[in-house]
Amino acid sequence: MIVPYELKYRKALIEICWRTGFYGKDLTGTDLFHDKEVFALCFCLHYVEFAPELAYIALDETGKAIGYVLGAADTRAQKASFVSTMLPRIGRHLFFNTFWIDREDYLKMRAWAQSRKRPRLDEEFLLHYPAHLHINLLPGYQGQGHGTALMAKLLEEFKARGVPGVHLGTNSANEKAVPFYKKLGFELLDEKPGDMWGAGGDLKSLVFGKKL
Repeated sequence: MIVPYELKYRKALIEICWRTGFYGKDLTGTDLFHDKEVFALCFCLHYVEFAPELAYIALDETGKAIGYVLGAADTRAQKASFVSTMLPRIGRHLFFNTFWIDREDYLKMRAWAQSRKRPRLDEEFLLHYPAHLHINLLPGYQGQGHGTALMAKLLEEFKARGVPGVHLGTNSANEKAVPFYKKLGFELLDEKPGDMWGAGGDLKSLVFGKKL
């Protein structure tokens, strides 16, 4: 079942983000980070505040939240809002919480943020693919149609708003995601060397897009 995001799903959203944060796999045990809240502030919570009407949750037969899709119809506006509203919150959380609770985690997070090279999307690209999305499903629930249902719901909403195209980013290490996106009609638009988490190997950052 696919339902609109509500505040009651916040904890589940954070957990799903964490358990799929390592190239689609669980971050638990990787020793990369320990603070789930700040990780979620970086990667998912802004979307449900910026555009909650473009956030959907997948539930299993018991009503447990097992996945989500989060969207932004205007990538420029979303990124500007993230910089002005979310980055200060992340900074405050890191200093007033993470720094005092887990100094090592604080240093790791700061080093990661400083070293990360954020891709810049040119104006022509955003003219054709102005929207973007993030989708994640808990391990054990992938390959059962939940992702397809989530995507269908969000893409339908984008179309209703007159959005001409949508893009998303992933990594070649996320082996299940790439064929899934291609199956849904997304095309590979950009490919360059990239390893967000230092996993090693010949990894590539990938950008897929779909005209609507």
